Amino acid sequence: PEAVRKSCVEVFFLGAPISFNLRHGAAEALKRVELRLQTYLAAHPEHRRYCPPPVPKPRSASLAVNFGVGLCLDLADAPKRERNPSLEAVKRYRKDFPQGIVDAFEAEGFIWGGKWQDYEFGYFEYQGRRID
Repeated sequence: PEAVRKSCVEVFFLGAPISFNLRHGAAEALKRVELRLQTYLAAHPEHRRYCPPPVPKPRSASLAVNFGVGLCLDLADAPKRERNPSLEAVKRYRKDFPQGIVDAFEAEGFIWGGKWQDYEFGYFEYQGRRID
C-alpha cells in the first residue's frame, strides 16, 4: 500500500478528488477523459446523470481501484453487478448507456465494465491502450 500511495496523485475528476496512479500515464489519461467528457456533456447535457463523481474507495475495492488505475461512477439507476443477470436487462442498459461516455474513456486507454459478462456499468479501468 505504501508504494502504491507514493505513485499516486490526487486528480479532480467530475468535481471529486480521486487518488490515481502516475505510472504509465494513468493520471494524465484520466485528466484527458474529463476534458473529453466536458466537451461531450456540453453537447449532450441529458447524459450528465451517467457521469456522477466516482464512488469513494470502498473497503472491498477491486485490485485496479486499490492500485489507482480504476474508478467506479456512482450510477444510482444502473443495474448493480450480479452473477447471471437477465440478458435482456443487460442488453437494454448497454444500449441505453451513452456510447459517447464509453468512447471518452476508451480513447484514453480505459476499458468499460459494461462490456463484461458480469457487467459493472459504472466501472472504468486504465489499461494504457485503446480497446475496441
